[in-house]
Amino acid sequence: MSSNYTVNCLLDSVAKTCGEGPFWEPVTKTLYFVSIADGEVHLWSEPNNYHSTIQVGEQPGNFVSFVIPCQSGGFLAGINKSIVHCDWQAGELKRRVLHKVDPQEPIRFNDAKCDPAGRLLAGTMSLEKEAGLVMKPGAGSLFGLDLDGSIKTLDTGFSLSNGLGWHGNTFYFTDSVARVIYAYDWDAEAFSISNRRVAIDFSKLPEQEKLGVPDGLAVDADGRLWVACFFGSRVLCLDPQSGQVVSQIPMPVPNVTSCCFGSDGELFVTTANHWGVREGEQPPPQAGSVFRVTGLDGIRGTPSVIADQGLLKVIKMPSNYTVNCLLDSVAKTVGEGPFWEPVTKTLYFVSAFDGAVHLWSEPNNYHSTIQVTEKQGSCVSFVIPCQSGGFLAGINNTIVHCDWQAGELKRRVLREVDPQEPIRFNDAKCDPAGRLLAGTMSWEKEAAVLMKPEAGSLFGLDLDGSIKRLDTGFSISNGLGWHGNTFYFTDSLARVIYAYDWDAEGFSISNRRVAIDFAKLPEQEKLGVPDGLAVDADGRLWVACFFGSRVLCLDPQSGQVVSQIPMPVPNVTSCCFGSDGELFVTTANHWGVREGEQPPPQAGSVFRVTGLDGIRGTPSVIEGPFWEPVTKTLYFVSIFEGEVHLWNEPNNYHSTVKVSEQPVSFVIPCQSGGFLAGASKSIVHCDWQAGELKRRVLHEVDPELSNRFNDAKCDPAGRLLAGTMSLETNAGAIMKPNAGSLFGLDLTMETGVSLSNGLGWHGNTFYFTDSPVRTIYAYDWDAEGFSISNRRVAIDFSKLPEQEKLGFPDGLAVDADGRLWVACFYGSRVLCLDPQSGQVVSQIPMPVPNVTSCCFGSDGELFVTTANQWGVRDGEQPPPQAGSIFRVTGLDGIRGTPSVMYKGSLPPISD
Repeated sequence: MSSNYTVNCLLDSVAKTCGEGPFWEPVTKTLYFVSIADGEVHLWSEPNNYHSTIQVGEQPGNFVSFVIPCQSGGFLAGINKSIVHCDWQAGELKRRVLHKVDPQEPIRFNDAKCDPAGRLLAGTMSLEKEAGLVMKPGAGSLFGLDLDGSIKTLDTGFSLSNGLGWHGNTFYFTDSVARVIYAYDWDAEAFSISNRRVAIDFSKLPEQEKLGVPDGLAVDADGRLWVACFFGSRVLCLDPQSGQVVSQIPMPVPNVTSCCFGSDGELFVTTANHWGVREGEQPPPQAGSVFRVTGLDGIRGTPSVIADQGLLKVIKMPSNYTVNCLLDSVAKTVGEGPFWEPVTKTLYFVSAFDGAVHLWSEPNNYHSTIQVTEKQGSCVSFVIPCQSGGFLAGINNTIVHCDWQAGELKRRVLREVDPQEPIRFNDAKCDPAGRLLAGTMSWEKEAAVLMKPEAGSLFGLDLDGSIKRLDTGFSISNGLGWHGNTFYFTDSLARVIYAYDWDAEGFSISNRRVAIDFAKLPEQEKLGVPDGLAVDADGRLWVACFFGSRVLCLDPQSGQVVSQIPMPVPNVTSCCFGSDGELFVTTANHWGVREGEQPPPQAGSVFRVTGLDGIRGTPSVIEGPFWEPVTKTLYFVSIFEGEVHLWNEPNNYHSTVKVSEQPVSFVIPCQSGGFLAGASKSIVHCDWQAGELKRRVLHEVDPELSNRFNDAKCDPAGRLLAGTMSLETNAGAIMKPNAGSLFGLDLTMETGVSLSNGLGWHGNTFYFTDSPVRTIYAYDWDAEGFSISNRRVAIDFSKLPEQEKLGFPDGLAVDADGRLWVACFYGSRVLCLDPQSGQVVSQIPMPVPNVTSCCFGSDGELFVTTANQWGVRDGEQPPPQAGSIFRVTGLDGIRGTPSVMYKGSLPPISD
């Protein structure tokens, strides 16, 4: 083993009692672990370097011993002697006990892992009087939770069940009190173990008295065991064949609890804090930390396995659903490719042979059409919004990016495939990382009659813009989706849905096999052919049946029908999930109808299925004033009217939402749907339910003060920061100076501000404005601690040239180079300021005096809001265009930092 490794403290003393059970999830590069006696699950995201904590134990004294993410969403946790499934519903953590073991024994779960098939093995142990001193020796067992939800005892007689893992046909399992790691013969098919023998006996190792006891372990690709040593200050690398030490990694704390492999050459190590420390003593520095060992060159770990959805109890399928026609006969030929965008509650879909992309906005109940191609005989087969703005469309055999520039739709061909073949794109989706997978098919003479069978392929468009062929030989490439490490893909003509092993890191698929064969389903002759599909959170496939008048819900594990939804038209083309319990379904119009016949009523309609209680879909993945770039929508407020405004650029459509009778000072869309608004001194979540705006107060601040919220923004992690101010007698004349504060949702960050205003970030610096003192402050920003410190003056308006003409700093935006673009109330301009020098870089004169805020849109574009009557003397009239929204274009070379949506969890909105 390389000796050039490095041990770094990743999360300092993060576990208050006993950090344990690390699990590395490679797709999102997230480390899960627990703090046992605190009842906490911890997550650390490598891409964002962001650490969060979830309180899983509902009461003090609840031990949470392991955490394993589930394929179907949420995670499994060992809480005391129960295996519990935890998941979020409407922003709230829900817990569901799957199994409770040995109710009469003084035991709890300890370590657990999933086998390569996703089945859970979890060990119990006696409760402890103190670390390592168990109440009832030999009371622990090893349990196996199978894919049908059943649980069985695999072995018994352990005092302190601990580290476990696999290598080939051998299973390893630890009893810490006995200081032994056992080996078993592993029968994967029967889900059983046999032939227990000692693989590692700590009492026989060199300098065994210094090693402590074996705790959690990880197995590398060569079958070596990497064992955490509690009371031993190290991780040992052991050869289970010889029973000897290969190498060791000294750790800076005594009580090392477990480890797991991350990327190649990387090991995460958890440790205990107060657990195992004698009464009256203090734990050493860094106890309870998570450490990251890097530079283990040549060492590859066996990957952590997430829990299969079969471990969860199957819920009863709802029967009280309703099918409603949402958009009647909207597609002239083939409606296809529905995509639900939850932030703005917008449904995208195509009408394939009309060359049209359709959008339906739920809040406004507004439907619009975009003509993507005018060319006769062309086909637009899919639409997927892009994170950077605009959308991707499949036009014939090309992938095209469409976006608006100066009100005009611009098209740019990204890739063309198989130019010599008579093929076109058909269905497509983005994987959880936002990469595009799109299938092709032969052109058709008529519905399902191909010019060239098996000419289709599946292509993958990677984030670097490169494209590769993932598989070939399909006649009609169709419905696709993911569940955990499985990818599904449909060939309609073969009437088959295939399953593949999905390698997210390699962006590849392998091991093709049949998951669903329509020819083998009951009454298969009535089902037609499988078309587009959606995957729910439990891994079931919801499949549109062309020629079949229904949507089938199928279990890909058993290959059987779970339930079905009859539709009032024969040619059902695709479906996607909307909100919980809601499914959107597209259909064909003339396509598939015999010559001379007329399509039935409602053919080509989009239908909305509601009342699918308990069904949650996997979300579609998308590649102040607030600019939302996906749908090109500008949000802003009219403060004293209590209104939120939305302007959609593609349709040049403006709408207004009445939020409150009180002043509404900010609006920020939420990633989970709806938006946050500052209504007087409350933070309110607003969302539409059944076409009606519902409001829920999340927080109210300063109940004893005559204050209201003013400006707000979300930090790059999606957390809200919002400032308050004293109420005004008129513009700029506040009732109580220095009464305002800056809040981080639940957390007061700063106080003593008169009129909280413009805020923003650049790197590790946070900017915040107090308008009456004409100052923009800079702070040090601690993203991990969600805190600010070291306040200093970045910009003092009183020291700027011609300061008497500038008015007051109001809202601001930060560009990609860290310059501040500041609206000047009473100043008739937007200033561009350099916060390093405190000087003016440039300015944009505006045709009205009271400029209130600004935000960046597309590159080189700035939206500017202004006041109308506010700030105008009694008896005077506001100037023309006061209260207008202005759009500044042509700021060449200027890129804004994007507005960030609120990403926090939200409670459900009730009636």
